[in-house]
Amino acid sequence: MSRQRALVALLMAAAIAAPAGAQVSVLAAAKDGNREAVRRLVAQKPAEVNAAAGDGTTALHWASHHDDVEMAGLLLRARAKVDAANDLGATSLWIASQNGSPAMARLLLRAGANANAALLRGETSLMVASRVGNADVAAQLLEAGAKVDARAARGQTALMWAAAQRHPEVVRLLLAHGADVQTRSDTWSQVEAVSPHGELEYNRTIPYGRDTALMFAARVGGLVAATAGAPAAMNSAARRTSSGRAGRWNRTR
Repeated sequence: MSRQRALVALLMAAAIAAPAGAQVSVLAAAKDGNREAVRRLVAQKPAEVNAAAGDGTTALHWASHHDDVEMAGLLLRARAKVDAANDLGATSLWIASQNGSPAMARLLLRAGANANAALLRGETSLMVASRVGNADVAAQLLEAGAKVDARAARGQTALMWAAAQRHPEVVRLLLAHGADVQTRSDTWSQVEAVSPHGELEYNRTIPYGRDTALMFAARVGGLVAATAGAPAAMNSAARRTSSGRAGRWNRTR
């Protein structure tokens, strides 16, 4: 027992005597948003610049998350991999697009970020920029070659997201870059119980999907905003939608 106590005491003493921050990594400093620590550690441990956590997150991901353009810049100059993706497929550019950060998006795109990189289920940076309504970021992505009609889970497009979230400026931008207003989401169905519940013979297979961007807009009451300044063809389609299938339900995910 005395030996064990002596060993414990020795280890505790060593821990207390260890200089603060001795084990800090570039990744940990970036996660904490400590730019000066990142600057110092990158100089001391350049090989760590692309170290990743268990889920694939890198220091550059954290810099983008914190919207720290200066930190991201110093990491990129230290040869951080601009298109590194975490386990969900998210890159630093995707995070910048979700944040709605034009400055971060510009930095990453200039560093060669792939404007068409997507999450595992297909959601691109343009889609998330359209969802949050940042036309500046969306315009940069389109200029960098983002595919305007790319499709993600259930066939949803950037135009559908912009319309569903009531972002007319982004809708106009996407249409100006050739987004297809007639594209429809995928079709799927699920079994649902109808009254009286509990009786199997009353279960029904309910179809969903096949919605256009206009249908998404109509569902959330954003038809006027979504078509403001849009081409005549889109306004014509809007009138048909509002008088026809505007009541259909299909949840955007």
